Amino acid sequence: MKKEYNKLYINYLFNIFKKVNGLNDNARYDDYWVEFRDFLIKYEDVSNKYAKYLEYLGINGYEGPIMEYGSGKSDTVATTLIDDHYPVVVVSEKYASTFDGSGILAYNGKIICDYDDVRIRYDRDNVNRINVDKFRSIVCHSPIELIGLNEIYLLLALSSKKSDVYIGRYGYITDKNWPQVISDMKELRKKIDFINRDTEVIYNEDFMGNYYFSNIMVKSRRRR
Repeated sequence: MKKEYNKLYINYLFNIFKKVNGLNDNARYDDYWVEFRDFLIKYEDVSNKYAKYLEYLGINGYEGPIMEYGSGKSDTVATTLIDDHYPVVVVSEKYASTFDGSGILAYNGKIICDYDDVRIRYDRDNVNRINVDKFRSIVCHSPIELIGLNEIYLLLALSSKKSDVYIGRYGYITDKNWPQVISDMKELRKKIDFINRDTEVIYNEDFMGNYYFSNIMVKSRRRR
């Protein structure tokens, strides 16, 4: 199972690599493995920078642990936040095994909502309940087109409780797809504004050196 998940994660990252480099969907890993290796090194670097950006935006783990949703080891912000002494739990449907041996607590599961319960479902028979009220912030920075809008909306439902939700994208200004990423984030912000009546939605977009960052912060009104 671990090898299967790692293979899925490589495919997921390779799809991001193709979009960043403007390659068509038929591009083959075997033809780009050197460039893909270099991309993974750069992607971890920009993920670390994005974690610092989240701190700049006000993410705070001192009031409760942070949940990161949908990430694997190469695109996580947990490494940086834990180094800064924030407690971080990663929840990933398919990629939690990539954190084995890293010291980062990662659940291989999927968030589901059932009335007021928030759960991590491992399979049909094994459900681990998580009390979402203990999480100060929930972070997701998976590409919308790869994770799906349903997952985004599910996370947003949690912002009506006591968790602030940070939905973001980041990369290098040399990426072929960064204008489209920014455009997609602005469109997502409009949709979130429309469906979230009990929350404050804040959009941030910044360029720092060779990096770009885009973030939608959905703040729970019940927390204040």
